Amino acid sequence: MARSTRAHRRVAISVVVIAFVSVLGACTYGITPGPVTLPQGPPAPDPTAGIPSTGTFPAAGSIGATGTLTDVFPAGGVMTINTPTILSNVKIHGGLDIYANTELHNVYVEQDGTWWGNVVVRNNASLLAEDCTIKPVDKSPNEARAQDGVLDVEASSITIERCDISGSGKAALIGDNTTITDSWFHDFTPYKDPSTGQWTHKDAIMTMGGANINILRDNLAANNTSTYNATTNPNGFDPSTQTAAILLQPWTPISNVTIEDSFLQGGYYALRMQATNPDGTKPTGLTGLTVANNEFGPFPSGGGFYTYDDGTKIVNWSGNVSSTGSAIPQPS
Repeated sequence: MARSTRAHRRVAISVVVIAFVSVLGACTYGITPGPVTLPQGPPAPDPTAGIPSTGTFPAAGSIGATGTLTDVFPAGGVMTINTPTILSNVKIHGGLDIYANTELHNVYVEQDGTWWGNVVVRNNASLLAEDCTIKPVDKSPNEARAQDGVLDVEASSITIERCDISGSGKAALIGDNTTITDSWFHDFTPYKDPSTGQWTHKDAIMTMGGANINILRDNLAANNTSTYNATTNPNGFDPSTQTAAILLQPWTPISNVTIEDSFLQGGYYALRMQATNPDGTKPTGLTGLTVANNEFGPFPSGGGFYTYDDGTKIVNWSGNVSSTGSAIPQPS
């Protein structure tokens, strides 16, 4: 998890950005270019997935990579970025391993295999991803894949804007200085890790520690509420996968988190606010939490809109409603 407290710094790179020039100068693997034309937006969602019908949240056709992109095939299936890089209008057939400040503009990342994440950010690097689609290659429901769409491993900051992330165990595992806006995270299929035999978490967003996290105007539907079936309903609810739209789990302290104007659905509880980490100790916990003007989708039998630990410090809870328009009161 990222532990730096430095604010996000947009990378200033004095080059004329031609995507392949930037790629060739920054990556440790060879590439083979070729054209690919994407549809104007991602495929239509499962009609049972609980996506709001109001049109006020990002969904199919409104975000993600579009248009004609240039194919990039990184040798070994993973592109390693070691120098500041801007990628634009490309489709990367593999994962991204980021060690230096990187910007992605209208980029489609599609990884085959079980490497950590489709996009991994580390080494105190920053990531700016705008208008991107990030997913694994389509697989059968129980076939292993990357656990995370975007994975923070000691990043300085991560900014995700107007992105479509789907298909992995979770969309984003995040830390310090993270902002996610106007994005759609959806359709996470549970599977057992072949190395451990354990089920993956199936969350839209998870953090195990970090400060200054902003989740704004997003559509976060980790699963639909009907029963999971590997053949007929792979995006359904499976209690063994411990799902949530947002899981705040403080293995180290979590502070200054804002969740606003978003749709939340997934698991027994869409929002999990934990002040105690799983080994039973209490670090500083979860403090400075704002949850305002969100819509909470339906939940399966036995669930609820949220879980809440004593010790969670909420500074603003207001304007939150169910999909039927009923007010959701502040936990106490």
